[in-house]
Amino acid sequence: MEISLEKHDDAIVRSEDNENYKLNKRIDRRITALRAKTKEALNVIGELCTEDEARYTKKRLKNIGELLHYFERNNINTNLELLALNILFVNFDPNERKKIPVHEAYLFFTDSKNFLDDNADLIGKTLKDSVETDMFLLAYDCINRLKA
Repeated sequence: MEISLEKHDDAIVRSEDNENYKLNKRIDRRITALRAKTKEALNVIGELCTEDEARYTKKRLKNIGELLHYFERNNINTNLELLALNILFVNFDPNERKKIPVHEAYLFFTDSKNFLDDNADLIGKTLKDSVETDMFLLAYDCINRLKA
């Protein structure tokens, strides 16, 4: 989400013409607020981790780099905001995930009304074609690759 706020060159970007100025400002505020919420949850979980769990997590971060290389190799353009929202949804929505209990720090993300519904609608208004559908399907692919 931070990369999309910085307007990464390789991402599918929102239309930034004057017609969408107010809408883009709303989206930026919402994404910034959601980023703060995710950081808060990650800090809570980070404080609970043992040293072994922290080492394991750092080791798994290489999967993110491999995923980014996969995007590059296959020339997969992304709207990083929608992709991040959909990854949160697929990972935490009770109907989309296995029935594994969720730590209370992540409970906010188990209700898509808290982060996905309005944000995705707003972002979708500034995009063309099937980007929303593509990012939803790509979220499943990303999760499979990250958890492999």
